Amino acid sequence: MHQVQITSGLLIRIFYSVLWCLICMVIDSDGWAQPIQKTAGATHRFMRTLSPGASGSGLLLEPMASSLTGVDFANELKEATHLNNQITLNGSGVAAGDYDKDGLCDLYFCGLDSGNRLYRNTGGFRFEDVTEKAGVQCANRLSTGAVFVDFNADFFPDLLVNSIGQGTLVFVNNRDGTFSEVTNGIGFNRGNAGMSFAIADMDGDQYLDFTSPTTGPRH
Repeated sequence: MHQVQITSGLLIRIFYSVLWCLICMVIDSDGWAQPIQKTAGATHRFMRTLSPGASGSGLLLEPMASSLTGVDFANELKEATHLNNQITLNGSGVAAGDYDKDGLCDLYFCGLDSGNRLYRNTGGFRFEDVTEKAGVQCANRLSTGAVFVDFNADFFPDLLVNSIGQGTLVFVNNRDGTFSEVTNGIGFNRGNAGMSFAIADMDGDQYLDFTSPTTGPRH
């Protein structure tokens, strides 16, 4: 039986992997998790969590308009696209993580017939669209899922992005607010439709590995 040696370095990597892989949640300074609601028309908005009232009736959710948050992403899906490939009807995901290490949780949205968007958290439920500056647009890729994870153990989360038929792209965090795509624009696992990720040190060498459920590129 193969035995995995648990070291302090491995534990740190696992901790940061779990931290950066929180999906669809934002932590505000009040300590309550803030869900992101996908609404009709493929737009997204925040549902702010309010503390329990004096009556003890439980937590309340308050919708927040994009004009307040700065998050106006819409995952567009054209009829011709889903008639040609029904896998696109599964939609796309959101990655949450503090990519710039300022203590605030940032958001990366995947798009199908629209490009991906990275929103930097500026505090107080306000976000800034920094997609172009960061270099993570992934235009024309039918993006499905993404995850922030520190692959090179420099304590800055890198970015993985899955797509339908166009491979998995790897973006290395440059630690200056930008990313460098290191898979030459073609990714790996090309020709398959990848969705989510599972990340762990699978062989005990203290480097994070990942697996991604895939299917054929067309269905």
